[in-house]
Amino acid sequence: MTGVRYQELVDDLLLIVSELVGNAVKHAAELSPEVTTELSVREGWVRIAVEDGHPYRPKALESDTGRTGGRGLLLVKSVTLQAGGACDVEGTEEGGKVIWASLPVSAEPEN
Repeated sequence: MTGVRYQELVDDLLLIVSELVGNAVKHAAELSPEVTTELSVREGWVRIAVEDGHPYRPKALESDTGRTGGRGLLLVKSVTLQAGGACDVEGTEEGGKVIWASLPVSAEPEN
């Protein structure tokens, strides 16, 4: 991985974790005072997940051009897809949710 691509990956990961944790604190804290973050590295992929106990699963990964706020998850989706990754919202067994994003990690230098 080149230095430029590595820095882009780090920047993308920092933006994603900032948005996901910020959303959990802002929107779920009243019902879920604890937030769990997870960073997983697997061959070729890095995954960030943020879990909270609030039962609401946001639809913000879907576009709504009429909204003036709540663009954080749309930004996460855009950054993730531009990097060739994926993101989603899933329910947990405890009734909360986990929002995750996975980005590819390339060991090959870019041309």
